[in-house]
Amino acid sequence: MLLEIAPVSDKNHTCLESVYATFLLWNQKRYELLFAGSWSFYLEETDSIFGTRLSNDRGGAWRNTLQDQYMEQYYGIKVVWHETENFEELTRIVDENLNKCLPTCICLDSYWCPWVPSYQIYDTPHYFLIVGKDDISGNYFCTDPQYPAQIHELTLYNFEKGFYEEERLNQEYGKAIVDGFGGCASFFIGGCEKEINYISILEEALAAVFKGSGGKSDFHYMRAFADELGQMENILPELPKLSEVDPHHSWIFRRLEHIAWGRLNFARLLRSFYSQHPHVELLELENQFETGAKKWENINFMLLKACYLLEHAGPLLKKISGNLYSLAKYEEEIAEGIKSVLQRTKGAAN
Repeated sequence: MLLEIAPVSDKNHTCLESVYATFLLWNQKRYELLFAGSWSFYLEETDSIFGTRLSNDRGGAWRNTLQDQYMEQYYGIKVVWHETENFEELTRIVDENLNKCLPTCICLDSYWCPWVPSYQIYDTPHYFLIVGKDDISGNYFCTDPQYPAQIHELTLYNFEKGFYEEERLNQEYGKAIVDGFGGCASFFIGGCEKEINYISILEEALAAVFKGSGGKSDFHYMRAFADELGQMENILPELPKLSEVDPHHSWIFRRLEHIAWGRLNFARLLRSFYSQHPHVELLELENQFETGAKKWENINFMLLKACYLLEHAGPLLKKISGNLYSLAKYEEEIAEGIKSVLQRTKGAAN
């Protein structure tokens, strides 16, 4: 069988965001709501490399749990993540979902996904949808929104290898990187839906930015990141196997890329809010988030340059540290602007 699900592909989505957007559009739902939690910054306070500590989710994970919460709260779609003990259990869940004419979200090591450029080159968690199965071979058919040109076939061999790679990856990169490899999520449709309240959603997003994690704001963590960078002479520890893997694929750059995307996607949420509450200030805030995304992209570019300076990157890292301080202040000012718009919107409603 094969479910006909058109992929939603966007260069500024993470693979999981693309999967969720694809599923929501398949169910005739708008997906901007997914980005309510995308404006965030977190730095885990440990001694490991930045690549395992940076995140655009305050829990430090690849998955943004707020997306699951809002999908159920507003659309009546419950997302259940399964902690499968073995490959047989994983395929049983996938088969049960297909029998209900529902896809399954899979997280697999892209090293074993033949259609992904990193196939047989390097390891990274990758999300996609299983939408069908070949009854003769037992292989699965996949829709991957990040590679949408065609339906992809995942052999049982590659599927199983990707599932059982978690132990090796844990040893090589550490648990913070590979948490979620080999996992899957089921979608349950039919819960109660309710009207989307963008004012409430933006209030929650604003409160989360100021509250941050552990009682410390996102801006605190931005400055903490800046302080650590400013004290370093190089970022060579961030580049495992530099001779084998392009530095672009090191975890620190992937994380910072996602942080920049989060700003762009939050701008889309503001655009949706503007469609209901046409305050000109919202369009200006949207532009400011887009500018903020460019600033994060510039931080990423400068850090990449620092890679090639090897042991002589200290002065550049101090400059990046100063830019991060300016960026934290810039985003604080954006937050105050949103607060002002929300106050006026609520005042007008009363």
